[in-house]
This record gives sequence, structure tokens and C-alpha cells, in this order.
Amino acid sequence: MDTLNKLVKLHQEMFPLLKRSGLHIGSIDYVIKKLKEKHIEATYNSVKQIYDNEYKELYQIFKLPDDDNVWDKYIEYGIEGLPEQGLFADAASKLKIAWHKMNRELKELKRIKHEEEKASVTE
Repeated sequence: MDTLNKLVKLHQEMFPLLKRSGLHIGSIDYVIKKLKEKHIEATYNSVKQIYDNEYKELYQIFKLPDDDNVWDKYIEYGIEGLPEQGLFADAASKLKIAWHKMNRELKELKRIKHEEEKASVTE
């Protein structure tokens, strides 16, 4: 499987929990929007690193209750203050910080590459 397909598959797997963590869809989708060939490998490596660390931590906490619907029921019935909710909030915060940091780094990478291309054209 090529890197782009691996990136898309990983993004699709992560999307529901990224959204549940409080990330905005635009922020989640930034990694695959207008992705140029030269950024695919770096983007995949960044997403994979988050997947292997912050995402897996959050996923393990999400799976603490036997039923995924428990989380929706907590919200529906206004249940707050449970230990797993605190753990989820802490892990979600770490994930969001890592995701936003990655997006900033990707934006900077794209900006630098664009400036390099622009400079090479004018020379």
C-alpha cells in the first residue's frame, strides 16, 4: 500500500475519536486537504506518530467502558465527574495539542517549500 493510501486509511480510522476529542473537522481534515506529493511522507510520519502515542492513549481510555455507547449516554443524561471522563479529558487535551502542533508544522513546511520553489523560479 502506498503512503498516501496509508495516510487516508489512518485518517479515516482516527477521525471519529479525533472529533469526539473536540477537534474541529477543519483541523482534522487539514492533513489531507490540498496535500501535495512532496508532503505525503512527512504528513504520514507525523500522523503515525500521533496515532502511536496520544491517539492510542485516548483510544484505550475510550474503550474502558465495555460499550462505546456509554460515552454518548453520559452526555445524553448529563453525567459528569466520573473518573474515566477525567482521564478522557486529559488524554483528549494531549491529543488536541499534538494535532494542532502537527498542523502548524505542516503549514510551516508548506510555506518553506513554497518559498523555495518561488525563489528557484525567480533565479
